[in-house]
Amino acid sequence: MADTTCKEDIPPGVRDSSRRHIENPVAGEVADVMKYSYETNGEYTEALATCVEGGGPPIHYHRSYAEHFEAIEGDQTLQINYDEPMHLKPGEKYSVPKGTLHKFSAGPGGAKFKVRVTPGQPGFEKSIYILFGLARDGWLGTDCLPKNPVHTAVVGTLGDIYFPGAMGAVLNGVTSVSAAYARWSGVQDQLLRRYWE
Repeated sequence: MADTTCKEDIPPGVRDSSRRHIENPVAGEVADVMKYSYETNGEYTEALATCVEGGGPPIHYHRSYAEHFEAIEGDQTLQINYDEPMHLKPGEKYSVPKGTLHKFSAGPGGAKFKVRVTPGQPGFEKSIYILFGLARDGWLGTDCLPKNPVHTAVVGTLGDIYFPGAMGAVLNGVTSVSAAYARWSGVQDQLLRRYWE
């Protein structure tokens, strides 16, 4: 029987171990993928990440997966809902259930932390590769969002990223429509070929 595995199904770091290390020069972030969902039979995705002081995404949530953080070095800041941010010191852990608003960042001097996504998320993995690739190619703004709103929609949809509130609802709706356009027009496939394959 012929192998029906598509190149797109096999993560780049499995095909070439040097591609497990990715960098976002705009945000000053680095990620080393320790385990892809592909390698854990969908149980989890795991990466070692470095974040600069004040870096990280805006407050958001995921509908399909939980995130588990473990501080390795420095001061990792984690905000849940709109509560006062907590500071994880090396060795401390915190799990963010799916559907929970959260934001992560780093205190003075930055932070290194492990993040585990459960269940494993190939879409999340692809979204990070696309986002970091766009940053390397100069297509990320100083706000750390893609300059092209269709690219933003692809990253947000693949990564299962949603924003809260009334403005979030509008943004989430626009993202959904733009992502459908990206799939129809071939933009999503172009991004995957450039940054994932």
